[in-house]
Amino acid sequence: MKKIIIAAVSENNVIGLNGEIPWHIPRDLKRFKDLTLDNAIIMGRVTYDSILEKLGKSLPQRKNIILSNNPSLSYPDKNLTICSSIEKAFEEAKKFSDEAYIIGGEKVYLQTMDLADKLEITRVHQDYQGDTFFPKIDYDIWKETKKEGGIHKSLAYSFITYERG
Repeated sequence: MKKIIIAAVSENNVIGLNGEIPWHIPRDLKRFKDLTLDNAIIMGRVTYDSILEKLGKSLPQRKNIILSNNPSLSYPDKNLTICSSIEKAFEEAKKFSDEAYIIGGEKVYLQTMDLADKLEITRVHQDYQGDTFFPKIDYDIWKETKKEGGIHKSLAYSFITYERG
């Protein structure tokens, strides 16, 4: 199974502020949906709670897997599995699809950076205030294999794919 980290990251590695993404780029949201649809997505509880707050439900047409150390954590959603370790999360993901997308947050990215096969990064070409950050990408390990740029309301961004070199 391919393990893919997907994230939108500012120039100063910010990924969030107060449970929100500090920018709005419609093409990034579409790309996220297109890549993750019909696959397993793995996230931490805080990331899941922010999705739940926005949508009122799990992300549809995906197997939602939450990492949590809290054994009594439960949600009424049937489209969701709670796992206590990243290994268990990958086992669950394997039952659903050949690709597992790791969608955040900071702790989950840190935990999975050495386990991932691929990074799908939207680099937002601006610095932002934030309280959650993406780990530094080691360019001795990760090689850029694809890049496409864009601009939304004067905000420049790039879609960059990295694979282990």
